[in-house]
Amino acid sequence: MKKMLLRIKKWPNSLKINLASLISIGSGGLMLSLPINHTTAQTGTVFDHFFTSASLVSINSMTSVEFSETYSYFGKGIAIFLMRIGGQDEEEDFLLEINADAEIKKEMTLTDWLEKQRWAMI
Repeated sequence: MKKMLLRIKKWPNSLKINLASLISIGSGGLMLSLPINHTTAQTGTVFDHFFTSASLVSINSMTSVEFSETYSYFGKGIAIFLMRIGGQDEEEDFLLEINADAEIKKEMTLTDWLEKQRWAMI
């Protein structure tokens, strides 16, 4: 194991970054494919879950399925974790929260959401 780590340490940084991205996308796609992450209303195909995982890690945050109707709270938690791996910040969390609260259907500006987050911290 120690030899393997020493070998990986010698790899170029670009290879390490690409490998980490592929591992993140692959493991995220597998986790989003698990039945515990789906609501009973709708499930997507395996391709949909891998596409969602790749777009969450690569800061696009596009989905091919209706996010709030497809994923349960556990799936949404995995999505937020994948977003953090990809380096996304509060704006994307804002969009995910609006998408997750589809039953409310309330339009909210980014300023309103940040104000809400500030008061929640107090």
